[in-house]
Amino acid sequence: MLGLVAIVLFVPALSQGKAWHGIVPLHSARADVERLLGRPSIDRLEAIYYDLADEKVSIHLSMGRCSDRSGSWNIPRNTVISIWVTPKQLHLSDLKVDFTKFDKKQDDELAYIFHYVDSNEGLTYQVDERMSNFVTLIQYFGTRADEKLRCPSKADAPARRRNRRIPHNRRHPAKESSPASSEDRERSCVQDTTPTESIVAKILWLRSAL
Repeated sequence: MLGLVAIVLFVPALSQGKAWHGIVPLHSARADVERLLGRPSIDRLEAIYYDLADEKVSIHLSMGRCSDRSGSWNIPRNTVISIWVTPKQLHLSDLKVDFTKFDKKQDDELAYIFHYVDSNEGLTYQVDERMSNFVTLIQYFGTRADEKLRCPSKADAPARRRNRRIPHNRRHPAKESSPASSEDRERSCVQDTTPTESIVAKILWLRSAL
């Protein structure tokens, strides 16, 4: 039985499809990961790290439903958000993948880095064309069908409150807030979003962490 598990874990074909080792972003839990791979080599709560035979892996976890630190997904704490796999030796030609289904995009910062993205299946291959199409990163994330799990935008919250009907018996005109205090409350509900970090920077950070 252990031999079968080892085969499942370490064959190169494992890095294909929207699930990685059976772990599905936005649906699998940290407990599922640890049952499969054991305790992580590095545990930073929001992300756990594994150094496997053929690849290094970071698994990013939810910090709670609709948490800003979790990409605003409506999923329980410790649910897998995304999986980042850094192969130790893998080229694009090694993969049995139909890349006609992928969008090819050049990296915003490094002209020799290209991203092959399949948003429908939640899968991205990052490739270094200087190094014979060496695969530098494989990302697994939610599929297009998983968008229903995304939390409503916080920028829409004030408008929803304004449009909400108030029962007649709960209206107290004499105690209504002034326009200024109402605006202050609305401003407090809108938070700035943090710009997405560069994918290349994250890879360098992941490799230094491991």
